[in-house]
Amino acid sequence: MPPRGTNHSEFPLGFVHGALASALLVGFASASYMASHLGFGLPIAAMWPAIVQIHGHTQLAGWLGLFIMGVSLHVLPRLSGVPLVAPSLTHVVWIAMLASLVWRAVAQPLILIGLGGPFMVVAMLMAGLAQILAVSCYVGLMVTSLRASRIDVKSHPKIGPLRPLLLLSMISWLGFGLVMGGGTIVSGLRGSGLIAANLHLWAADLFIAGVLIPVAFTFSIRLFPLYLQIEPLRWNPTRFALAYGLLTLIEFGFRASVLAMPSAGLFASNLALMVAPVCGILRSGAILLFIFFLGLHRRRTPQGKWTPEQHGAARFGNYPPLLVAAYCYLAVGALLQGISLIGHVWGADTWLQPAGARHAFAAGFGTLLLLGVAPRMVAGFVMARGPARPRWVAPTFWLAVPAVALITIYLALPGAAGLPLRGFLFGIAGPMQWIAVSLLAGNLWITILRPAKA
Repeated sequence: MPPRGTNHSEFPLGFVHGALASALLVGFASASYMASHLGFGLPIAAMWPAIVQIHGHTQLAGWLGLFIMGVSLHVLPRLSGVPLVAPSLTHVVWIAMLASLVWRAVAQPLILIGLGGPFMVVAMLMAGLAQILAVSCYVGLMVTSLRASRIDVKSHPKIGPLRPLLLLSMISWLGFGLVMGGGTIVSGLRGSGLIAANLHLWAADLFIAGVLIPVAFTFSIRLFPLYLQIEPLRWNPTRFALAYGLLTLIEFGFRASVLAMPSAGLFASNLALMVAPVCGILRSGAILLFIFFLGLHRRRTPQGKWTPEQHGAARFGNYPPLLVAAYCYLAVGALLQGISLIGHVWGADTWLQPAGARHAFAAGFGTLLLLGVAPRMVAGFVMARGPARPRWVAPTFWLAVPAVALITIYLALPGAAGLPLRGFLFGIAGPMQWIAVSLLAGNLWITILRPAKA
């Protein structure tokens, strides 16, 4: 075993470049297109169903996924003290994932409208294979790092108890990658241009519940006491991690069984259709409990000498409101999801659509968390004093927070069509998010190209 804390590789910036490029050129660009067309009543193109799937997949695998991959591959070995076994594979991960996103974004809509011929079919096959390769390499690197590490409850009290969440994220990454990648290959071979909707939604929900939320919880416990000057956790989160992981695996296992065996016996189908929502309700409650015990509402006196010039907004930007807003949207998503599932169990109509909760989780929690954390974190990765443009951080809050609110309301409550200016407000929500992410991208790229050394 290499000496602990030595021989760590530098942060692979390809993950940052790939995440920002995929978000601006595909993820939030398609969101702007769809929001403006729905909000302003513009004509819907024939490739619309493909654009919807490309948007969801790119936002999860590209915008959020590449950031999660890059940060975890960089931070986990340093927390455990054991360098990655094969650091060169990190470049394979981001290159393969980015290639997969590009091939699918080009080929899927063209196949749907009957253009491109066999070349687009090959592109879909390559997209699926590249995604499976990227996810497999990433999970292999992470599992190897976890096995070689000495992370445990006693030696790493802030992250050791959450090791079950890291293992859950690995299982979920594999499920997401295999379903999305395999579905892309199948859709290419069939020439349909679309992945089966139920499989696509299952994989998307698994990514949110099994990758995004657990990874965010793990790093929030480690970073938020420093970033937000809050008290560290005073309770042992091991039981929470085990309970959340178990509920997630049971929920999506039963959902998968319904998809894989739709003609199973009546008792088995009814059991699966009952167990999965109950686990989802309990998981939503666990999320709300974690938010409360994380202690964002508690402040602590900074230790040592604290000055605004060295530790405040003048250096890092006004990022705390973004992080607090991110967890507010996580609570909103958990409440929407929980209420909807309770209504499903009781056979009541809640007037809530699951798309609202998904966007509260991904566009609200995930995106706002990145807008708040990325400027400071990436600056640290490139050994810069702070983000190049700290004043650009605050405007992303005023652009993204109301935009996500408009999107969540529009998608969660389709019965509120009569609200004043509902269409117009939804139509501008997508471009508002795109501008917010553009500010982040410009800030990060300037920081990377011209880092101001501390």
